[in-house]
Order: sequence, then structure tokens, then C-alpha cells
Amino acid sequence: MRDGVNDVGVRDDWRRRGGLCARHWRVWRHLDSPPLSTAILTDDLLSSYLDGSGPPTVRCPACEIAERAERRSLTAVRSLPLARLDEALAAGSGLICIRHLEALPGGRVRERFEMRLTHLVEQLREQVRTSDHRFASERRGPHADAWLRALRVFGADV
Repeated sequence: MRDGVNDVGVRDDWRRRGGLCARHWRVWRHLDSPPLSTAILTDDLLSSYLDGSGPPTVRCPACEIAERAERRSLTAVRSLPLARLDEALAAGSGLICIRHLEALPGGRVRERFEMRLTHLVEQLREQVRTSDHRFASERRGPHADAWLRALRVFGADV
């Protein structure tokens, strides 16, 4: 199987970790062949838990991989020259989620992203204002999708 459940090393690692977190089980659910893979893997995980050899808490391997990728991304963002960052922000929405923003040290890079959040708040307020029936005839501008960008700032996958 392409998902690796028949790989002894993968199964040993998952058993030591206790499987996936709830979020990544939902992702797993939508793989090409989840019934058989899930039956094999969850049988193994539940059996190891019941016989006392499996951990009571989960250390999700998918989360650990994502966390390493996030650390690399933050390091890359911190090391961007300001001119390059300004160019990238001018060309796109250039947002960063609150959790990652908090991980950035104070300084000009963080200030640039905080300015973007301030601009997003202005756009959210404009979206609310133009949603009022009195202003419904006004043309929608860049604020029309502000709510989606705000969800991304809070970590939503939209």
C-alpha cells in the first residue's frame, strides 16, 4: 500500500508514537484506500495500547514534520532582506498567521507583517460597512475577501 502501513519500520514508529492526532486522522480518512489501511493500522495501534506496549499519548508524526517545516519557513522569513520582503508583500497578500507572527522576534520583518494585519483590520471593517444595506450599492473592492484572509491569520485552511 502506498500509505506505508505494511512497512514494518513505519508501523513500529507509529506504535511508539501512538498514531496520529485527530486533525491528521481526518486527513487520513480521505486517502485513496482508507478502509483496509485504517483497519490494519488501527488494529495494530489499539492492540499495542491494550497490551500496555503503546503510549497513552500521541506524538503525531505528521505534526512533527509540519513543525519542522514551520521552523524552516520562519528562519527563511527572518533572513529575507527587507527590500525583498517589501517586494513580495507588494505583489501579494503577504499574511502570516498569528502563531507564526508571535514566533518572529521584534524588528522590521515583524513590523512589516503587523502593518499588513492593521491593513487587514481596515479591510474587514470596510467589508462590514459595505455589507450594510445602506451601502450595498457600492462596488466591492479588495475588502470583499478580507474575511477569508482573516481566517488564514488564525490558522484556518481556506
